[in-house]
Amino acid sequence: MSDSKPNPLDILMSLPPADFGFAMPSPEEAQANMERVWSRGAHAAIDQWPAEISALSVPTILIPLDLEDITDIFDYQKEGWAAIMQKYADLIDETIGWEPHFIRLSTRSPKDVTRTYPTITCSGKQAMDWISNSMRCMDDVCIASGAKKPIFIALRKVYNTHPGGEFRCFAKDGKMIAVSRYDYGNEALGKYDGDAIFSQLSAWYEEHIAAHYQTIVFDVELGSYGEYGKQNEPLLIEVNPYGLSDPCLFKNYEAVESEGGFRS
Repeated sequence: MSDSKPNPLDILMSLPPADFGFAMPSPEEAQANMERVWSRGAHAAIDQWPAEISALSVPTILIPLDLEDITDIFDYQKEGWAAIMQKYADLIDETIGWEPHFIRLSTRSPKDVTRTYPTITCSGKQAMDWISNSMRCMDDVCIASGAKKPIFIALRKVYNTHPGGEFRCFAKDGKMIAVSRYDYGNEALGKYDGDAIFSQLSAWYEEHIAAHYQTIVFDVELGSYGEYGKQNEPLLIEVNPYGLSDPCLFKNYEAVESEGGFRS
């Protein structure tokens, strides 16, 4: 008779498999699920902007990503990682030619990597380093790959900014309902004429954007932009899906809809 105790792992492995009542989705089901997730924000991606919306913003060049290999950039230990990174770095360098550009995907930017400064560079390697280390970009690339939907690197011309001059606007059912200062972490940006800014941006939304986006979040810059706009006129930075984007100083969408107005 042995005094040795049974190995708990052996006992566990000898048990019949448990039936929890679910199974892994089929490839078709997995793609359909990803397509549903993708559809929540696809209308706001830069490659989907109508020409009239693009004309309100800065010039942008789109580099398509290959869905067959692009997810590999997030695994630096994978064979061929360096070659894939170099491929896109070279495409970026060939496109911008040492002229600084704002780097992002057609969906979102890798600002979670830089945090305290904008993703502006003249280096393709720098751009790919930001993208490949960004959780925001990884989410979007993996969803696009799973949904088999196009996604791009967006190279945007740099524009001059006015400190505290960026605002996030919230429109619902064809009417602008709220505006928040975008840089809400900086309390030293001065005072604003909130009523005047809200009135100006509301009229601008109705004239230029409402026909294309009835319910949307959009960011604008009020300041000096050189060749891309006139001082104190709105310059469109990006559009974002309503309900999924940071409500900034409103903190939640309940306040956006129940209180609205201007917050700085």
